[in-house]
Amino acid sequence: MKTIADTQTDTVIANPDFLKHPEATPGREGGWTLAEIGFGLIVAAGLAAVALAAGTAILEGNRTQQAIQEVNNAVTAAQSYRAVTGDYDGISVEELVDKGFVLPGFTDDGVGENVYGQDLAIASANSDKDANIDYGTDSAEACAQLLLRITDQPFITGTAPSCSTAHALDFTVE
Repeated sequence: MKTIADTQTDTVIANPDFLKHPEATPGREGGWTLAEIGFGLIVAAGLAAVALAAGTAILEGNRTQQAIQEVNNAVTAAQSYRAVTGDYDGISVEELVDKGFVLPGFTDDGVGENVYGQDLAIASANSDKDANIDYGTDSAEACAQLLLRITDQPFITGTAPSCSTAHALDFTVE
């Protein structure tokens, strides 16, 4: 009968020869050449770059989706303000927050608070019949991505959104 100690002595735990190149020549220890190691590193770097690009695209898509939700919240709060007051006279982010309208994350204190680290501005326009909304982004590319995904949203009811030279998404709601 074999004991646990007998079984363990029959088991090979590790063989250091597995690190040797499979085509080691007699008289040579074997090992990987610099060219083979370099090729392996290039392949690994290429795979890492592809993974990083895919991860960045996913994160950017999530950020754009969060921005759409923030813009939707701003539009809903502005329209609710108009429903209560009859127009957009005196509307601002601070006014909306002070009156208790739901506008998560914004306090109009001049500190960038949206998903891009920028500001949201809401002000009356067109003799208080419309509200102008400026949603700041951090680059022309980010604004273009947001514009592309927000144009057909049902909460866009006034003028079509556009990107300003300051990379802000600008539009009015009726």
